[in-house]
Amino acid sequence: MKIALISTMLIASMTAHASDDQCNQLVALERDMGKKLPVQIDEVTTVVELSVNCTTRVVKFVKHLSISGDELEEGFKERKQRQYVNLQCNRQGLATKGWTSTDYIYDKNLVLLMNLKATPAMCHNS
Repeated sequence: MKIALISTMLIASMTAHASDDQCNQLVALERDMGKKLPVQIDEVTTVVELSVNCTTRVVKFVKHLSISGDELEEGFKERKQRQYVNLQCNRQGLATKGWTSTDYIYDKNLVLLMNLKATPAMCHNS
């Protein structure tokens, strides 16, 4: 729930104005959120980093789980990728606004479990 809330906060801070405005708003959000990180967003997930690259139009989250990758259900990664694309390609999503959104998710041992990604092109295929 809080994952969607953070994405919604990102989206709410953006408008459909020119990309410079979007960039400025996202950079301001990056700066403001950076002061509050790390932040636990659900029972097992903590956001530890948010970065915005206006040149490549990429918004990157780094998240840590308090469980090991072995504890994830079969099909978890595939299901999360589908959900991620649906979230970022919805009417207000970052990918819909022309940005690539990516989450790097690590387990409790800091092993990279998955890299979720949604691009504007994926919105036409979802």
